[in-house]
Amino acid sequence: MAIHLDAGIVDGFFWYTDSFFLKWKLIGLLGRLQKAKFDTIIYPNYSRKYPVDWLVHQVSATTKIGVDGDCTNETAMLKKKSDAFYSALIAVDHSPLHEFERNRQIIESISGEKYECSGPYLEKDKLDIKPNNSIVMFPGASVSAKKWAPSNYNKLCRKINAKLPNRMILVAGKDDDAETFPITEGIPGDRITIETGLNMISLCRLIGGADVLISGDTVAVHIAASLGVRAICIYNGDHFGRFVPYPTAIYDKVNCVLPPGFVPPAEAKYRVSAFNVNDVLPDHVFDALTKTLAVTSPHSI
Repeated sequence: MAIHLDAGIVDGFFWYTDSFFLKWKLIGLLGRLQKAKFDTIIYPNYSRKYPVDWLVHQVSATTKIGVDGDCTNETAMLKKKSDAFYSALIAVDHSPLHEFERNRQIIESISGEKYECSGPYLEKDKLDIKPNNSIVMFPGASVSAKKWAPSNYNKLCRKINAKLPNRMILVAGKDDDAETFPITEGIPGDRITIETGLNMISLCRLIGGADVLISGDTVAVHIAASLGVRAICIYNGDHFGRFVPYPTAIYDKVNCVLPPGFVPPAEAKYRVSAFNVNDVLPDHVFDALTKTLAVTSPHSI
């Protein structure tokens, strides 16, 4: 996605994942970074990771800027140690904020300029988006606690098939047969199709052309928000307010369907939810879907 959308403003990319840590790939990356002879390094994440802090520490640069954030991704001891790796730490508001607002603060602090964008966006003209007039479903998630059961998706699809005219498109990974088969069981092939092995650009095009997206708390929801597509997020309430729900002032077209009885935490902190995402019932999601479609395309229901 970065190469496709940002190549015109970025001189080069050095790819890194945490799996590089203490492996030969990391040694190769360090060599390339040192050879680049940077003047300034900026690590703009509020929840820093120690492996990345360590990498910043190893690379020579006149100025190293980090964020004085929280300890979601590293212990307080490691954060205190790695704070010293930076020549400057950006101070931001530590009260609970949506990540878009947090990133706005970081960008404004780095640039010294006001960031005028009101919400997330991707440049549609670079993506060649065409309407597919479908309900796109993204059932996968990297964290199992965020995955709604295939049996629930199947019940939802059966209800859509029986009561709505919209086609369905299921997005799956190359190795997701074991999960996609239960979802599509009993649904006619002309009513639901499966898209597998999509890269990020193809995923953006698919979501961008949808009537509505149905997804767990995953990247797909944020792609929809960035492209102005309505979305239904099946969500157990973890870290409520940090990534979802979106504040209405930022984006008001993501409908989070939470387990019955869930109450947003009153304390001024992000919390792990005690609820299971499968406490959300298919009927709850279908009700949210019909309301969303009524707003998006009244002729479709």
